[in-house]
Amino acid sequence: VYKGLGSGFEQWALLFIEQVKMAELTHGYRWTERAKVNKFAKQLRGKAEKYFQQHVQRWWWTQQNLWFIMKQMQAAYRVNISNQQAMRLFSSRKEGSRTRNGHFLYLNAIINATNTSILENIVMYADPSSR
Repeated sequence: VYKGLGSGFEQWALLFIEQVKMAELTHGYRWTERAKVNKFAKQLRGKAEKYFQQHVQRWWWTQQNLWFIMKQMQAAYRVNISNQQAMRLFSSRKEGSRTRNGHFLYLNAIINATNTSILENIVMYADPSSR
């Protein structure tokens, strides 16, 4: 998680879904959607938990599945930054405490926050010697 680039909810949600699938395989049966949503709710804390509790009934009546509910949560916690903001972040100097690999992950987080196709900028800004 990087300051100003969102909560990382989408990646966490995909990992959660994978863990549910593995649990289903391990136990040999599929979980009901209600069981999945209840397990999901137990993982939330703080503001996310409160937001979920305030909206879950309406979401459940709209569409009774975990994927829909997770999409609603993702929409609430997604951060979008403009291309101009992204370019400023791309062109800023790497923090001294951050490794090259860590900086690459940071640049990927910027791409996720912009929701645009600017992958070609990673090579240019990940390593100054590549310019």
